[in-house]
Amino acid sequence: MDKKDFLIFATYSFLLILYALSIRIFTYGIEIRDIFIKQQFVNFSGLILLLALVLTFNIFLIKGIFDINKINSVKNEIGITKVI
Repeated sequence: MDKKDFLIFATYSFLLILYALSIRIFTYGIEIRDIFIKQQFVNFSGLILLLALVLTFNIFLIKGIFDINKINSVKNEIGITKVI
């Protein structure tokens, strides 16, 4: 894992931790009395989750996990000729 991969992984992990903490605070911890502020907080949490998912998909595309040629070459190395 080089420096770029570590930076991407750290950013994604930070976003997931931030999202989990925001849901934890909203559900159990700090009680916010104003409904409007609660709604804005939930929207912000959802936006963070969406950003984390988009970032994950982009990482997969950059790393070539969805590359069909790479998958076929790995199947040939293992000896898999037919996938049911």
